[in-house]
Amino acid sequence: MLLFVLEQVVKRHVQDLLYLVEFIPTHEWQVVQPGQPVPAGLHVRFDFVTGQTQAKLMDDNDNSENYAAVLVQNPKMVNGDFTSSDKKYNSHKMDVKLDTSRTFRPYSELRKDYKEILKIAGSESAVLNKLFTDFEKSKNDKESLLILEEMGDLLRKYDNAVDFAENGKLTILMNRLPLVSSDVKIGILSCLAAALQSNPPVKEKMYTAGLLDKLAQLWHQELLLPKIDSSVIGYSLLATSAFIRNYPSAQKNLFGPRADGDMPAGYNLLKRTLEVAVDDAKIKSRVFALLGDLLQEYNSTGNANDSTNLNQYELIKLADNLPKYGFCQAAVRSLFDPSMWRSNSHRQRTMQAVMLISNVCDQHQLYPSDEAVGRRQIERLLNQWREEFVREHEKEQKDETELDSGFIPSHE
Repeated sequence: MLLFVLEQVVKRHVQDLLYLVEFIPTHEWQVVQPGQPVPAGLHVRFDFVTGQTQAKLMDDNDNSENYAAVLVQNPKMVNGDFTSSDKKYNSHKMDVKLDTSRTFRPYSELRKDYKEILKIAGSESAVLNKLFTDFEKSKNDKESLLILEEMGDLLRKYDNAVDFAENGKLTILMNRLPLVSSDVKIGILSCLAAALQSNPPVKEKMYTAGLLDKLAQLWHQELLLPKIDSSVIGYSLLATSAFIRNYPSAQKNLFGPRADGDMPAGYNLLKRTLEVAVDDAKIKSRVFALLGDLLQEYNSTGNANDSTNLNQYELIKLADNLPKYGFCQAAVRSLFDPSMWRSNSHRQRTMQAVMLISNVCDQHQLYPSDEAVGRRQIERLLNQWREEFVREHEKEQKDETELDSGFIPSHE
């Protein structure tokens, strides 16, 4: 036990030292060490097989496609922290942004136009195409966000999302991710999540287009920035979760074994996200909800008929790897997390997932403390959560039965 503690202390000390060591980029690919921040504006790539992050300076002959895939946004510009030289260099851009009175159209006017198109064309697909054209022509973030919100509503419908993916427009949206502001990133990620949700044809199309790599790259790069934007991380998690649920091929890509035997990329992203989202109950509940859903999928593989899916689920070894990579301890920590008590919905989602995760953990992983008092406290909280979860589940089943029978309960 003492040896393990010493190893962890040394590991953390090394990570702290790496954070202080500046990464000096060249025109050759160099490995970025774990915990070492990456300067903005570099060419960055992440290898899912080796788990290495590499970076280099942008070359003059780098084509626009590669640039779009790896551009890291300057956090100073996102947060408005301009130096005097930044202001001078970007003054022409600032002037254009300030003069938006002739180009910005109110939300009510935009929505009226789209309703007229729907009335004439009789097709939501036509409205989506119009929205996409307007998005490409939009001159400022505010207008872009309003358009993306409308698009997201329409992309929740199965056929709309399939058409949008088939005609390539969803891929174009995906490729805009590295080139836009954090706010517009969130709008695009929300649209992607809406289109991917429970939509196998869209998942297949976008998997072929490389969306999973793009999402993981964006998520990974945000975690490397000196000033982390938790909203971008949260929506990267949301879109990735919608993508990989009930899609074992994508899960294998994220959670399958690495060549060097180290932690696979998916576990690394989730674990790092829990570490940085200390006070964000929504993000933490999304991480646990995803793990709980994946465990439910894993537990139901015995009923699957597709041998390919079975093999992929078995390769992931989720029930073995959650304890191995520290998610049992993360589940225990959530029992003592005051942020989980502030929102009933976050608490319910986390509670269900923690119950599932605890079933694959051994006693030592659930009760790391040798003190009897600490062990009893964890046992008490786990039992309390289990009882509360059972009560909520029984209440939901009762409400569903009453609704199915046509009975409307009185709330007097």
